[in-house]
Amino acid sequence: MPYEPGDEVPEGLVYRRIPNFGTFYDYANGLVDVSLFVPRLKDAGVLSAYLSRDDAYASLELPRHRGYGICVLDIARMRDLAGDQVGVEFAPTGAAFGASHAKIHGCTDEGVRDILSLIAEVELAPDKTLA
Repeated sequence: MPYEPGDEVPEGLVYRRIPNFGTFYDYANGLVDVSLFVPRLKDAGVLSAYLSRDDAYASLELPRHRGYGICVLDIARMRDLAGDQVGVEFAPTGAAFGASHAKIHGCTDEGVRDILSLIAEVELAPDKTLA
C-alpha cells in the first residue's frame, strides 16, 4: 500500500463485506440496505473495509464470513457527494487479510449512510440464508 497507517485515502476503491443475514442486503432488488453502513457501538463510529479487492475476497474464506457478499465504493465519488462528512483512513491490522484494512469515517450521519447505500455497487451478492 502506498499509504502509512492513519493516512487519509483520497481516491480509489474500498470494499466492504455484506453479511448474509438481517437486513443488510435486499435480495429482491439486488441492492445493499442502508443498515450495512450503520456502525456497531463497539466500532466507535467507523466501518471496516478493505483497499485491496483480493484481501476483501480472501476474508470471505474465514468461517464467520462464509456466504457474505462484497460491495465496492468509489472513494472520490463518496467525497463528491458527502463532502468532508465522509473519509477513508488506511488502518492496517495484524488480523488475517488486514494489510489493506481501512476505516470509513462519517457513517454516524444518516445522510452519509444514505449516500453510501445508493452508490455502493454490489460485486458479489451474499448467499441467501434459509429461514
